[in-house]
Parts: sequence; C-alpha cells; structure tokens
Amino acid sequence: MQMSGITIALLAASIRSMAARGYDTERFCREAGVDQEQLRRGDVRVSHVEMVRLMDEASRYTGDPLFGLHQGASMEFSDLGIPGYVMQHCATIREAIASLNRYHQMICSGYDLELAALPNGATALRFRVWDPSIPVSRHCIEEMVASLYRAVSRLGGRSFQPIGASFPHNAAAEPEAYREVFGVMPEFGTDTIELVIVAEVMEWPVLARDERLLQEFRTVADRVFETMQDGRKISLLLSRYLLDHTGSALPPLADAARALGMSTRSLQERLKQEGSTYNRIVTGLRRELALRYLSREENSVAEVAYLLHFSEPSAFHSAFKKWTGLTPGQYRLNREQGRASV
Repeated sequence: MQMSGITIALLAASIRSMAARGYDTERFCREAGVDQEQLRRGDVRVSHVEMVRLMDEASRYTGDPLFGLHQGASMEFSDLGIPGYVMQHCATIREAIASLNRYHQMICSGYDLELAALPNGATALRFRVWDPSIPVSRHCIEEMVASLYRAVSRLGGRSFQPIGASFPHNAAAEPEAYREVFGVMPEFGTDTIELVIVAEVMEWPVLARDERLLQEFRTVADRVFETMQDGRKISLLLSRYLLDHTGSALPPLADAARALGMSTRSLQERLKQEGSTYNRIVTGLRRELALRYLSREENSVAEVAYLLHFSEPSAFHSAFKKWTGLTPGQYRLNREQGRASV
C-alpha cells in the first residue's frame, strides 16, 4: 500500500455528499472520469493533482464555488478511516489532534498538523505543506480546515467559536459564506493555513471514549502506517529534512545523511532502492519551491533566486527554463492569464 496521494475515502465522501444534496452522482462520475469500482476499495489512493481536478469538477457540477469548504463542514469521522476511529477514543482534544498528526499521512500525504502557542494565549492548529511537489488546492485546503473545526466540536460535544482562521488564497465567494461555517471571518492571502482556538479547548475531554477500542484501533493504525511508509520512507524523510533547512544554504549530502542517522553511502544506496537520488530530490524541491514563490506577487524574481540559493538571477533563469520550458517572467504572465500549465 502506498503513502503518496489522498485516500479515496475522501473522494467517496464528497460523492456521498453530492448524492445527499440531490445530484446525479453516476452522471458526475461519467463526466469527471471517476471509476466507481475504485470508490469501493479502501486501499486506493488518488494523486494530489487528480484530487484537485476532481474537486474543481465537483464545484463546477454542483455550482458551489465553496464545495471544499462545505464538504469539510459536513465531515464524518468515518470519512477519515482508521485515524478517525482513533481520534474518537482519545482522552482529550489535544491527544486527538496529536493522533491526527501522527496518522495524517494515511489520509493525505505531504502535510503536517502543528500546534503553535500564540502570544495571546491561543493555540493555532496549523497545516504545513512539507512536500513542495503537492499542488496547493483552495478546495482541499478549505476542506481540511473546516473538517478540523467540525472534528474538534464533535469530539468535545460542544459548539464553540474559533478565534480565527487563515488561508493563503483569496476568498472565492462572498466573505459571509465563510462566516456561516466558522462563525468568524477568516483572513485571506496569508502565509499560513490554520485554525486558531482558545487554548482551553485543547484540554476538553473526548465524549464517550473507550480505552479498549483506542488500543485496538491504534494497533491497526500503527500496522497500516508502517506498511504504507515502506516504499519511499527515506525519500520522504529527506524531503522533510531539506524543506526544514531551506532558510540557509541547502545542506550537502553528508550533512543530510548525518541528520538521518546513516552514512553517506547508506543514504545513497537507500535512495537508489527507492528509485531516487539526492540531487533529484534537491532539484525537485527547488523547482516546486520556485513555482510556489513565483506565485506570490510580492516576491521579485531576484528574491526567488536568492531564496533558492542560486548564485545570481541569471543562473535561476536558466534552471527554471530547463525545468519548465518557460522563463520566470513567462510563467508569471501565464499565471496572470490563467494559462499556467507547468
């Protein structure tokens, strides 16, 4: 079983939601190219690119510009598979969130869920994209944050109003539509994906928990989680390590190997077994970060070159054109015209 991508259970949940709203889901599946047979298999993963496309198709089909947000607001724990069952039997909200973070890759690869204590005493539940190859989808992001809000409320058996929420994109509909879901107006165009709540909510007890069921579900979750990691375990660990060290010059192979607790030769051999190399991962990381940085208007091309540790902008221009077939300026122009397809 592979780790990359998104569990098909989330796609199945979206289709069930469409059916509950009266839409012809068989027609949707035909038009969107969804294999209904695969929807019945819990071990299938959908690539991030494909999930972005299908969420866009669902939004178009239903005429709902906030399809992802509304889907998250109707989330059921069964939609999350085994991690959802584990969460329902944790002792507190904090423990449930920690459990979700531990097993989140079983639901959706490439993201972490971090807890951050804020100066005002609140707690930020912050999603961090650590795999830069993942396309950042508005629908998927809004679904994650809305489903997290719903999960906390349902686990504690209490309604509550978060202090705030933030998204890196612009609002896709009238802002009041977001207030209807969260009870507050989110911030848009930020650098974070997060839900901010009062710190005491984290200590709420989870209702109707069962310690025996918790241990049983954790045993199953641990076994499945380890199985899913087998294919690209070192590649994923290396990608996360490199992403955490992009603020300074990217570490050389020897430093990365030392940080992962192995020799340089062992790291090279393990990467080879996984069909990759250190240089390939570094190049992929720089390429995807370049696309992400260039999507932010406040970053000049020279600044992006600096952030990616190129010796000069011309070297970045050459590398970017090799990666994409476009210059940085052409890529930005295509994005502005809604035609970027790299």
